[in-house]
Amino acid sequence: MQKHQEKKYDCRKCDRSFISLHHLNQHVRASHPEIKLTSVKRGTASTPEGNSKRVRREGGALNTFTSTFFQPTENSKKDFLLFFDEITPQLSEKIEEEIREKGAVKWYGVVKAVFKRESEDEGEERVSPYFRSNVQIELVGDTIGDHVPVSFSNILEAVDEFIRRGSGWILDKIVHFELCVAKYQPLRASSYIILPKKLLDKKAVLNIQNEDQKCLVWCLIAHKLNILAH
Repeated sequence: MQKHQEKKYDCRKCDRSFISLHHLNQHVRASHPEIKLTSVKRGTASTPEGNSKRVRREGGALNTFTSTFFQPTENSKKDFLLFFDEITPQLSEKIEEEIREKGAVKWYGVVKAVFKRESEDEGEERVSPYFRSNVQIELVGDTIGDHVPVSFSNILEAVDEFIRRGSGWILDKIVHFELCVAKYQPLRASSYIILPKKLLDKKAVLNIQNEDQKCLVWCLIAHKLNILAH
């Protein structure tokens, strides 16, 4: 028989308690918009001292992608909120560093964790799911302070959904938080993209390389000249 462990999530602002992260986050956003989600605690835990280990991995010949790992400390490896409190300064600093190196960037976070529960044969099941935040875009560093808590909230909601869907799962430990950052290069007017060879060989697509913002005009002219040539 599977055992369900009741979890208690407390709000520091008004000391109300909730049975899920999802309901706690809803309460904080509705009743205490002036505080960050990472200011909410579970139980009586407090932010520990010490830094999480960081490992950096570069990606791409032009260094357009970077992956950085943040490991929890002994005190925070079993508490998402405590872990997020712990890494927030380092995470924000890292994103600022990426903006200085790359200019505008887009980023998202991925948490790997281990959950366990009792199986029907009196044994123990373990799974290692990943929880991903939405993509955030930073044109300058002014919005990092708003985007980091939003990303944490995305992950907490995904964790809560996982627990609701899979009966009896209990967090065993947090493995790491992976920060994935890429250079943000939105398509703009006057941008030119070389056609893939497969499309080029078909000779069915007009792809005019012009230096102004009149792409459609040049395509129509090229099409007209092509007709006249025949």
